[in-house]
Amino acid sequence: MKIIDIDVLKKEETLNLTQHPSSPEQVADGVVEPEDKEEVRELLTIDVSTLLSSHSPDSFLWDRACRLADCAAKSGHRTAMVGCMPALQPWLVEALFRAGVLPLFAVSDRVSQEQTLPDGSVKKVNIFKHLGWVPAHRRQRVETVKDPVRPRQGPTVPLPTN
Repeated sequence: MKIIDIDVLKKEETLNLTQHPSSPEQVADGVVEPEDKEEVRELLTIDVSTLLSSHSPDSFLWDRACRLADCAAKSGHRTAMVGCMPALQPWLVEALFRAGVLPLFAVSDRVSQEQTLPDGSVKKVNIFKHLGWVPAHRRQRVETVKDPVRPRQGPTVPLPTN
């Protein structure tokens, strides 16, 4: 795998693979929305009862991750900001690496602000300030399995395990 210099990537656009719109700070840092944001939202929205009742939750999650990685690869971006259901995240990171897209995690600072309302009550608001990126890394795996949903040609490759 080719090592990608994160400083070089900072000069490129990063695809937003989250359900949420990019913040102004993220946009200033190069984040762009996917052409079909609704498709990304649908793929990221997982009904827990459907997941738990599926014959193979791992296959279900791997399929979603591959479909999201396909969206990212087709966009032509080399980096993607990821944020999703924790059970999906390791699958998505692996699928993005396989698609040649570096997953990035946004680092933010939560700033609490209080607003006094006209009736005198106080409303507390949390604002997330974008600070930068942490690139995802592939972890070492001992066990290898074949892709549960999308068999690829070639040798057996390691997959995330839960």
